[in-house]
Amino acid sequence: MNAEITFRTQTYLNPNANPAPTAANIELLKQAIYRLSSDPKLANHPIRRYLNDPKLKAEIIFDNPRANGGAEADDKQIYISSSRDLPYYLEMLIHEFIHTDMSSKYVSSIFHYSFLKPEDFAFRNLMEEAFANAIEAWGRFIYPEFPHNLQIRNWQQQSAKRNIADALKSDLKATTNLSDEQINARVAAEIFNTLMTKPTTYTLETIPNNMDEAYKQLNTFLIPEYAFYSSRGDALLRHMWNHLASMMPFELPRDKNFDYYRARFKSDVADWARYASSPEESIQYWLNYDYRNNALKKLNAQNLVDQRYDYLSREDEEKLNKVMKEIDPYFIPVNTANDEWRIWQERQPKR
Repeated sequence: MNAEITFRTQTYLNPNANPAPTAANIELLKQAIYRLSSDPKLANHPIRRYLNDPKLKAEIIFDNPRANGGAEADDKQIYISSSRDLPYYLEMLIHEFIHTDMSSKYVSSIFHYSFLKPEDFAFRNLMEEAFANAIEAWGRFIYPEFPHNLQIRNWQQQSAKRNIADALKSDLKATTNLSDEQINARVAAEIFNTLMTKPTTYTLETIPNNMDEAYKQLNTFLIPEYAFYSSRGDALLRHMWNHLASMMPFELPRDKNFDYYRARFKSDVADWARYASSPEESIQYWLNYDYRNNALKKLNAQNLVDQRYDYLSREDEEKLNKVMKEIDPYFIPVNTANDEWRIWQERQPKR
């Protein structure tokens, strides 16, 4: 394997908590990487760049407890399960490398997008996950190793993501003369639409939990210089949308574009709030949350020497500055390296 994509096994005090992969497991993982990176239909998928560009690094970590049966991307690291089959590795990598690439190009952690206004934060979080799920659904029809149930029909009556995809493909094959390529693109677009507009675990649990971390636990939004980023939030999200779309092996319908989903987002959020188990567990709650004043109260309740601000890393500032220059050539780069509070804060012992 090229040095740009490396493997390791996470160590635990109890080795039984995380069984190491066998040589056969590692070989299946390598097969998945080479299949995805060499597929002409995935010419723009980031895994190809990570495999061949020495400036891009990714580390795949066998960590069964953290992967919890699925997978998780965290900056340049992707956590997966060991002792799995080829379809699992194909499915997880085609999805998770989308997140890894977004971390590499923009901001290393989803929580650090809290310099954005809450609505921008939530919409950005949602669209990235929707694109990753859409290409995952597309991949499940491209590679023959994936099992399907193409006997089921009536996709609009299905609730599980895979059943929606299988039933929609069955419906389209039975009612249209579309090619398999066109059908696969339609299915991927519908999975994208489902994630963007329907109440799902992601919109009812994951994003509200992420917003709790970003706006209640962190205070990145209090740093004055980052207002130059947040004031251009819509432009930044459009840039991200275009970058995500460029990695897809299919196109969304022309009328289902950034403006379409952006325009309906607030009404969808209000609808999703009806399904929340409590008001705090909804995106709507965090759109109305007085995060700035609450963060200031939290700071002011501490002694001055205990106060901390959650700065972006210097690397993340550089990445955002580069993107902002692409958006607006006249953008003046943000640089908090000489911020007196940051300098003092970084000199303090780690707590």
